[in-house]
Amino acid sequence: MRLTPLDIREQQFRRVMRGMDPEEVSAFLASVAGEFESLLAENKELRQRHVDLEEKLTEYRNMEKALRDTLLTAERVMTESKESAQREARLIVREAELAAQRATARISQDVARIRRDLEELRRTKDAYLGRLRWLVRSHAEMIDGHAQEFAEVDAGITHALAETPNVAAVPPAPAPPHDAQPPEHSTPVPAPASGGTASIRADRHTPV
Repeated sequence: MRLTPLDIREQQFRRVMRGMDPEEVSAFLASVAGEFESLLAENKELRQRHVDLEEKLTEYRNMEKALRDTLLTAERVMTESKESAQREARLIVREAELAAQRATARISQDVARIRRDLEELRRTKDAYLGRLRWLVRSHAEMIDGHAQEFAEVDAGITHALAETPNVAAVPPAPAPPHDAQPPEHSTPVPAPASGGTASIRADRHTPV
C-alpha cells in the first residue's frame, strides 16, 4: 500500500520491556513524515513540471511538425514553381524558335519574290530597250528612205526648173483688133507642169 505522511505520524508501536523511547520514536517519525511530505510535494511539483514540459514538448513537436510540413510544402512549391518556370521557359524558347523559323521562311519567300520581280523588271527593261532600239532603227531607216525620195523629188524639181523657159524672156503676143472675131474652134492651152508652176511663181518675184 502507499504510505502517506499521516500514516507515518499516526503509526503506533507495541510497548515492550526495554523498548525504545516513545518520544524519540515519535520525533523521528514526525521528522520522517515531514521529509516524506516534502518529498511528496516535490514529487508533485516535479510531476506537474513534467506534465508542463510534456505539454510544451508536445507543443514544440506540433510546431516542429507544422514547420516541417511548411518547409516541405515550401520545398514542393519551389520545386513545382521551378519545374513550371522551366517548362514555361522551354515553351517560350520553343515559341521563339518557331517564330524565328516562320520569320526566316517569310523573309526567304519575300527575298525570292523580290528577286523574281527584279528579274521580271530586268526582262521588261531589256525588252523595252530592244523595242525602243528597233523603233529608232526603223524610224531611222524610214527617214533615210524618205530622204532618198526627197532627194529624188528635189532632183526632179531642179531638172524641171532647168527645162522650163523664163516667162519674162518670151515677147507678148499682139493684141487682136477690136473687130476681130474669135476663132470658132480654139485649142485649150495645156496647164503647165508642177515644175513650170514653181518656175512661174518664182518668176513673179523676179524683177523685169
